[in-house]
Amino acid sequence: MATTVKNKLKYLTCCLGLAAMTGTAAVHEHQAETAKVIIETRLPGCRVELDAGVAGTSGATGNLILLNVDPGDHYIHVRCPGKAEVAYFISPKAAGEVKISPAKDEPTASVETDPTTVADNKIKLQQLVQQAVQLRAQARLDDAVAALREAMKLDPENSDLHREMGITF
Repeated sequence: MATTVKNKLKYLTCCLGLAAMTGTAAVHEHQAETAKVIIETRLPGCRVELDAGVAGTSGATGNLILLNVDPGDHYIHVRCPGKAEVAYFISPKAAGEVKISPAKDEPTASVETDPTTVADNKIKLQQLVQQAVQLRAQARLDDAVAALREAMKLDPENSDLHREMGITF
């Protein structure tokens, strides 16, 4: 009877050891599947949002590093004191790194207000969405996603584009 108890304890210890190793491997595997996003704002105290959730604030050097960002499409919003909000659309890959750094001559406002440019962007947006829908119907999904990503650069807040992207995926 003592041998049976010893054998059961050995078996249980072995199972627990395997479970612990599997859990550790899953944690390491999940970490390898995430991405790193580096935001260089050039100003301290800038609030950074990732997909409408607060991700952090830039430090004294004006930088913020986001670790363990899931791969896929995300919106980054940067709000610096005394500056207009700037939005970015990113698509990090697993185990990849994305660096966001404003251009030296980036305008202080991120929204185009010239009526002609706004109208041109709206037309281009409609064309890109129509192209994406046609490509999706032809089962050219990678091309459709590329067209939608281009459209999102013109209007990153457009919920219809998110819906179209979801349908395409």
